Amino acid sequence: LILTCRDPRWDPREFWNLPTSTGPAIVRNAGGSAADAVFAIRALATISASRDSALGAVAVIHHLGCAAANYNDNSSKQKFRDLAQGDKGPVEGMLAGFNLEQIVRNDVALIKSDPLLPKDLEVVGFVYDVLTGKTKDVRSSSWTDAGATCDLESTRPT
Repeated sequence: LILTCRDPRWDPREFWNLPTSTGPAIVRNAGGSAADAVFAIRALATISASRDSALGAVAVIHHLGCAAANYNDNSSKQKFRDLAQGDKGPVEGMLAGFNLEQIVRNDVALIKSDPLLPKDLEVVGFVYDVLTGKTKDVRSSSWTDAGATCDLESTRPT
């Protein structure tokens, strides 16, 4: 399963050379948020288990140039504060800062710690550069060239 942003400029099937008809399920939402996708991941894990098959790995992919990064500037923060009409809790937490690799790590940790998902579910995170087409596994410091393939059983681009 791939969890990623809804941004139409790119498709993980293309940059990892995944088959379109038999490839992994792709869950896309605004910003690629794990918190917003947990229900879908749970549902897909349950469906897989009911068919005596494993969900496989989950790859969380966030990308450079994401519009969600723009929420960190002062004018965006003020717009969200105005919309919240004085309820600061959700807004301040949402706008605490933007470190893309840390956000990926946090999303990986959120999925791994979900009590309703299999304990042995492998969850890994990547950053995608929309300009170069390269991906970076957040567990390492190296970027993988565009056009690499990814085996989601091992979750490592090849």
